[in-house]
Amino acid sequence: MGEFILFVLVIALLGVGAGFLAGWAKKNGRTDIMKKLIWTFWIVITCFGFPLWSERFPLKWSDIFTFVSTYGILAAGLYGVYGEDRGPSLYPRMILFTVIGMVCRYFLEFGEVSNTYNFTLFNIVVYLFVVPVFTLLAYEFVDRTKEKGK
Repeated sequence: MGEFILFVLVIALLGVGAGFLAGWAKKNGRTDIMKKLIWTFWIVITCFGFPLWSERFPLKWSDIFTFVSTYGILAAGLYGVYGEDRGPSLYPRMILFTVIGMVCRYFLEFGEVSNTYNFTLFNIVVYLFVVPVFTLLAYEFVDRTKEKGK
């Protein structure tokens, strides 16, 4: 349980750090750096987060928490860098960088048995659907929450 609490704290610190960097980048007109950082982080998270579950490793609450928090932080970062009402235009990029992350994962484990149970058609389709849709919904949630705050 102590490891989970430590993990929650690390995720919270990453979220605060990402928010601080996005604010700094926008204030100083350096959103190009933040965009590259966010999409690179997207690839890394997808590479190490795929699949959500497999036959050998069933879905746990910590996996759900990790998924929601990391892609939620990415959605907030995308909103901070790209601004309001850009969610649907970012959707193709979300799919593209999800595919790139999955390809990186495939080559990372190339030739290992784990690829046979991780890269099933079901896992690939679910991940390609769930990640962009969840992030787009989180982006829209941040957008609507900001509008209510005005």
